[in-house]
Amino acid sequence: MNKKGALELSVNAIVILIIALTVLGLVLGFAVSKFRGLSEQLVITEETPTATPQIPIQFPGGDNELTLTKGQTTQLTLSIYNPSVADIEFRGATANQASYIAGSCAGPDTIVIKNAHAKVLGAMKETASDDELVFDTVGDIDKGKTGDAIAVVTAEGGLSTGTYSCLIEIYAYDSTAYTKAISRSIFLNII
Repeated sequence: MNKKGALELSVNAIVILIIALTVLGLVLGFAVSKFRGLSEQLVITEETPTATPQIPIQFPGGDNELTLTKGQTTQLTLSIYNPSVADIEFRGATANQASYIAGSCAGPDTIVIKNAHAKVLGAMKETASDDELVFDTVGDIDKGKTGDAIAVVTAEGGLSTGTYSCLIEIYAYDSTAYTKAISRSIFLNII
């Protein structure tokens, strides 16, 4: 029996084992970092009722209340009825013509509601601060129609926990200027 060949085989096996463990460690590290990023964004999967002229903006669950965790991003589906004379296009032909969500909330603090991508008004151009609820919305709703929009909402980490009374407004561009298309009052719980 050739003892030198047996020794070379075991050295090769050890080298291959070390390389395999290194690659496995790298793959596991990559997978954990990706899943950690996904778990930071909560997705509300409750069914969203269809919006009507009486309730033009519907949130998941159809309640008058929305609960968000401060410092966390939440994805939800909005049902929107558009009674205005302009189409609602959250990703308009240009950034200066995109529809946007705005508003404010009163409660333990004052919260400003902003749209993440629209650059239409001076106040909208500011970067996010600690007292903001930032909507990044995608979807188009034709005038006189009901449609869905996907909103990714970030409750900034500096918000105080508690219940807020909010007025949420959607503005549409009607070829010359922005007009308020619809609005809705809702209670917001920041936990």
